Amino acid sequence: PAEQNAILLGQNNLKIKTENSEFFINVYSPIAKNEHLPAQASAKVHKISSQVSILCDNIEKIEQKTKEANNQTALKTSVSRVMETEDFRAMQSESVTNFNFKENEVTASDIGNAYHYAMQIIPFNLKSDEEVKNFLQENLAENVLKLIDYHKITKCLNSLSRWTLGADKIIREGKFYLYVPHNQVVSGSKITDKILIQGIVDLVIIKGNETILLDYKTTRQNSEEILKEKYKIQMECYQIAVENALKRPVSSKILYSFYKDCAILFDK
Repeated sequence: PAEQNAILLGQNNLKIKTENSEFFINVYSPIAKNEHLPAQASAKVHKISSQVSILCDNIEKIEQKTKEANNQTALKTSVSRVMETEDFRAMQSESVTNFNFKENEVTASDIGNAYHYAMQIIPFNLKSDEEVKNFLQENLAENVLKLIDYHKITKCLNSLSRWTLGADKIIREGKFYLYVPHNQVVSGSKITDKILIQGIVDLVIIKGNETILLDYKTTRQNSEEILKEKYKIQMECYQIAVENALKRPVSSKILYSFYKDCAILFDK
């Protein structure tokens, strides 16, 4: 269609652009190739063209309404993006020197990802540095291994054993989508419209009547109170998601700090 905000990309993708968004739809191959179409196909193309035009108009109306009502608040976000709000931005700067790497060699994000990869696959019954080292060397790439202190992983496993030992069920890397009012997850917000939040819960442990929610952190921070305040909203989002999914209350929320080598419990 000859729409100003619709352009062909490649052979069979149509990119729809509005003021604040862009997305793609599949295009019938002969259209993209500009081939001659039979009458019946042409009629279908004309119908699709009209639908695309209406779709663009509707999206622009929705965006304008959202912009006016929410002051350009995103309809979809992630837990990480929520953490980047002004309340937390001042606490986001993280050096990595205490993980024995120079700042120009590796970022805090690289180290965080490495430890998350390790904890995603590590068996919770390993007890010694040698067991941990052997397992990770067999299952992780060298570029990830070089960012990990095996002893920190061993300390983590031993610390978490009070919850993991004898657990009925352990859930790792649980992905979720959460539809909640904006003012429930962004401090100081007066916007009551709901937004879609996506995230990943590192670990959920079900043990008897207990449901333990746990998140791994490599943040360079000694103060447990600052850590709990920094990740309070994130853990509340996780709690809502877990309780909705499992239909059972979360009994404990825990941060495990690889920087401090300890578990930090939130007050009930």
